[in-house]
Amino acid sequence: MILGTVTSIFKWYAKRNDNYNSPIIPGMRRTKASERARERILSDDEIRLVWTKATGDGGGKAKVALDAATGITGWILHDCRRTARSLMGRAGVRPDIAERVLGHVQQGVLGTYDRHAYKEEKREALRMLAGLVESILRNDADKKVRRLRG
Repeated sequence: MILGTVTSIFKWYAKRNDNYNSPIIPGMRRTKASERARERILSDDEIRLVWTKATGDGGGKAKVALDAATGITGWILHDCRRTARSLMGRAGVRPDIAERVLGHVQQGVLGTYDRHAYKEEKREALRMLAGLVESILRNDADKKVRRLRG
C-alpha cells in the first residue's frame, strides 16, 4: 500500500519534470499475500517436542534454542497460532468461535451488528483445545478428545 502511494507520487512528479528519474523500478513490488501465505502447522510429534523443551528449560529460551533442542526446522512462532486454530477445528470448536479466540475481527454484517463477547463460548473452546493438547502430550490424541472440566 505504501509502495503504491509512493510510486504514484513519483510518477506524478516525473510527468512534470523531464530531468527526474523515479527510484522505483518495475518488479520492486512485494510478492502477493497469497504467494507469502504459509500452510505449516505443527504435527502432534512436533507439538510434544516443542512443549517438552519449552517447559523443561525454564520456559523462556529463544526459538533458536528450541530449534536446536527439538531438531524441528522450517517453522516460525506464528505457525503456533495456525496450529492452535487447526487444533480447535480438530477438537470440534465452531469456526466463528475459534476465530474470536484468536482475536480475528468478524467481517460484514456479523462484525457490524453482533456485539456479544462470547466469553463462555471462548472459554469452552480453550478448554477443548487444552484437552486436545493434553491428549497429544500423552500421545493418545488419535483416540478420543476429552473435554476438561473447569
